[in-house]
Amino acid sequence: MCNAWWVLLPAVDGAGANLGMSRRRLAVASSLTFASYGASSPAWGLASDSVGRRPTLVSALAAGSVACVLQALARDARDYAAARAGVGVALGGVVGISVPYLLELVPAPYRGLSNKISHSSYVLATALLALASTVYTWRELSAAAAAAGAVAAFLTRLAIPESPLLEARPPAAAKVPRGTFRTKQTVALVACWCTASILYFASSYADAIILAIAEIPAYAGTSLVVARLGRRGAQVAYFSAAASAYAALLTPRRPSHRFAASLVARFATSGAFAVLWQITVETYPAARAAALGLCGTLSKTAAAAAPLLALLDPRTYAALALAAALLAALLTLAYLDEGPPPPARRRTTPYIIIT
Repeated sequence: MCNAWWVLLPAVDGAGANLGMSRRRLAVASSLTFASYGASSPAWGLASDSVGRRPTLVSALAAGSVACVLQALARDARDYAAARAGVGVALGGVVGISVPYLLELVPAPYRGLSNKISHSSYVLATALLALASTVYTWRELSAAAAAAGAVAAFLTRLAIPESPLLEARPPAAAKVPRGTFRTKQTVALVACWCTASILYFASSYADAIILAIAEIPAYAGTSLVVARLGRRGAQVAYFSAAASAYAALLTPRRPSHRFAASLVARFATSGAFAVLWQITVETYPAARAAALGLCGTLSKTAAAAAPLLALLDPRTYAALALAAALLAALLTLAYLDEGPPPPARRRTTPYIIIT
């Protein structure tokens, strides 16, 4: 459902053609989505940690539905850009809240599996909506997204319980202690988030949407890579692989070779994203939503440059991406901790024996 709100190239191009927007104006409108996403993330995260996951998520879903209705009714480029900014505000809440919410509802041994399923569904929804955009207009897709958001808000309120972690903690724990995020580790983590965000979304604009096929194996294989290399080692490996792919794009090659390198870059960036979610929620267990809100703020603010970077010369973009991926790998090695080991799955039901 989040993908129906997100920036799908076919739908955005259709809106631009219908409203008479140039490619640069479309890029600016898309940048507004990222900027508003980042600006709203901290407020959603703090509200989620203090008020509760469920009411905050319902509010974000409702806000997204309203923004999608306004997008479907946009009369000109200004209305469309304002609606895209509203979609970004809602996404800052839906994405930032749903991840810790899911991890807290699912038993610890199955968090990795749930993370893979949620990320894979993200990719499948992207592909389905890309196909739907060849049949339906962008206004019809926006209206369908608004309906999907309303249904999701209703089901969340009706069928999903509040996070057991929030219900079990004392009221004093609702406040995030001062200094929680004033560490070198937080700076390095945010820098990695910014890098992954820019690389991921810039490739979405620079390359064909078919690159999404590289994401499912990346998300599905993340747990295996983490089991072998650990979280920090996996993140270094993914960023290094992305750097290698962008290095290959610096030299003139056949279109098939460039496409293969782009697939590797998308695969590696998607894997780095999946590991970053795990590292963030494990590093700040008492302030997960606030931590994701902080990372979402700065990473999506940085990603506001992604649509504009895609307009650069391909070799210039590849050089910048190579430098960013190498920097992220070095920051991971220098400042990020491994964190607690992933819990092992139990084949039998754990019992408490009272003697």
